[in-house]
Amino acid sequence: SIEVYRPLLIRSGEQEGLSFVNPNMVESVSFSSGGFGVDYGDKMSSVLDIRYKRPSHFEGSASISLLGASAYVGHSNEKFSQMHGIRYKTSSYMLGALQTDAEYNPNFLDYQTYLTYDFSDKFGMFFLGNVSRNDFRFMPISRETKFGTTNETFKFNVTFHGQEKDLFLTAFGALAFQYKVDEKSKLELLTSAFHTSESVSYDIKGSYFLSQGSDLNFNNDLESAGVSSYYEHARNKLGASVVNVSLLGTHKLPFNELKWGATYQRAIIDDEIGEWELRDSAGYSMPGNINGMSLYDNLKSKQDLSSNRLSLYIQDTYTRQTAKGKVNLSGGVRLSYWDFNKEVLLSPRVAVSWFPSKFPNLGLRAATGIYYQSLFYKEIKKEVTDEYGNSSIELNDNIKSPRSYQVILASDYYFNIGKRPFKFTAEAYGK
Repeated sequence: SIEVYRPLLIRSGEQEGLSFVNPNMVESVSFSSGGFGVDYGDKMSSVLDIRYKRPSHFEGSASISLLGASAYVGHSNEKFSQMHGIRYKTSSYMLGALQTDAEYNPNFLDYQTYLTYDFSDKFGMFFLGNVSRNDFRFMPISRETKFGTTNETFKFNVTFHGQEKDLFLTAFGALAFQYKVDEKSKLELLTSAFHTSESVSYDIKGSYFLSQGSDLNFNNDLESAGVSSYYEHARNKLGASVVNVSLLGTHKLPFNELKWGATYQRAIIDDEIGEWELRDSAGYSMPGNINGMSLYDNLKSKQDLSSNRLSLYIQDTYTRQTAKGKVNLSGGVRLSYWDFNKEVLLSPRVAVSWFPSKFPNLGLRAATGIYYQSLFYKEIKKEVTDEYGNSSIELNDNIKSPRSYQVILASDYYFNIGKRPFKFTAEAYGK
């Protein structure tokens, strides 16, 4: 499996662009809320497993709407297959319905390709590539909010000047070589690289007026309850590169399937933050300072991080067909080490599933284990403030990964509607 990364500086849903998944290129999607195997890595909450298809013939599609456009083409022969997809999205119309009256100009563009080639019956390779550009521009104009009770109501008006410009450029590539040793064993060498260059810049001034009325419609005379202004400034830049090299193996025995894997990861991150906020209340700077003017909030920092991570896993799945049904028993353990905080994670997991003969469309399963959420750069950042109110970022090398104990009980029912297969899943879990 290939782990996919997202931009790191995204702060709100307004800046979110296209998801990594291109529906035109996907064969199947499965979701697990917990109790998944050790081969899915150190994740604690959930896993989304996406499998790309290999087209059997030439195919293509195109679409256009008020929210964007997309085009896809795929082709294959006996040895080589290829898929290419390009998508464009703009959410200006959706964001225009927010409370803040503003000029929204978010544009998201990505290109994705999936290539496979079979050198022989035993040796093959595939390449997955993705390039995306998320451009978010925001120019606020005004905002009005009403709140309060029936007898005492308030109106909050803000007039803005300035704008925000954010740019996220990401590139991802994965190259894998698969070798079929014999009918029962397979090896895979997987390499992947991810790079992101991100910037968030804004200079926004807001002047706000708080008024008080005696009814919800503000038909009576308004009384001023407060006047103030503020100024926000930011120049944040981040560059991150992550490289993974994995060796995976699968071995089939009469009643067992053994899987193992070893992964080395190298991450290099350069993070530069410069942002501050000035607040003015009725002509006085906040917080008050008799020796001079002080900023309400400021943050300036520059951090460079290079780290290495090593992870290993082994998993055995026992399958047996009996007169009463089919039984799968899976057990595995995962071990990982990160040299940044010198943390060793040990994660054992067990799962069992049963498909009764009397109900061939029904599957019952249970799983339990210890799960960790592997830390990355955003989780280790810690903001500190000195005695003069100046803030900066420190990297917390004493932090530990979150841990959960999970128990999952589930059932899957498979059926068809027309010619399409469906699956109904019911789960009860404790974490």
